[in-house]
Amino acid sequence: MAKVCLLLLALLVLGSLSHVEPSENQRRLFGHAADRMKVLHRMAVNMISDFENSLDFDDRVELSNNFLLSNCFSDSIQAPSNREEIQKSTVLKVLRVSYQLLVSWEYPSQAFSGTFTNSLKPNAITERLTDLKMGLRIIIMEHVTGQSAVEEYLSAPAVFDESFVSDGTPGKIYSLMACFRRDIHRVETFLRVAHCRVSPKDCLP
Repeated sequence: MAKVCLLLLALLVLGSLSHVEPSENQRRLFGHAADRMKVLHRMAVNMISDFENSLDFDDRVELSNNFLLSNCFSDSIQAPSNREEIQKSTVLKVLRVSYQLLVSWEYPSQAFSGTFTNSLKPNAITERLTDLKMGLRIIIMEHVTGQSAVEEYLSAPAVFDESFVSDGTPGKIYSLMACFRRDIHRVETFLRVAHCRVSPKDCLP
């Protein structure tokens, strides 16, 4: 009888550990992703600052007068656009949108990564995007069962219009960079919301 009780106790302990371990793993993955997103966001801000500093005064004034953050190629990705929509979205939805946004910028980021950025090594941003993409894929696989279901959530991103780069004008380049900074800020917000949903205690003030 004592052996049976010990066996049941052991099974209960193992069951509780198997329940806690995935949660701790998710917390660790989200924590790494959040830290890397902060770095990427800072890189995006520095990139635009470098580009603005490379312009003469007249070009800078023209950009500030004529620039509107609109017509980003990534707008075709359906993403929550305000706090209410984000709060209504599931964890999987914000993870999926975050993944699609990161993937959509992998190729276009090569156009300005290391070219107009004095403070970054060549392809630093592209490499960071690829790293984050792989991390998000792992996080999504923690939430989705079955390879077909995973692939559904990792569907193709937006199509990039290469005229943004081939044009070569400061306005086009600045627009591309500003869209990138906006999207990186959105992904950072989405991941923070998902992290707090998965592990509320990590978000306590």
